[in-house]
Amino acid sequence: MHKSFIVAIESIQKIERHQLTLTKGNVPIGELYREGLERLLLR
Repeated sequence: MHKSFIVAIESIQKIERHQLTLTKGNVPIGELYREGLERLLLR
């Protein structure tokens, strides 16, 4: 099963290979979405 998350960019503390570390927990990143997330954040 997959879940969707809405994350405020300012709450991201660290981007790891398979998860985002946020101020209030962690959110998993699927392999298919990691590259797109990095492109979005590095604009």
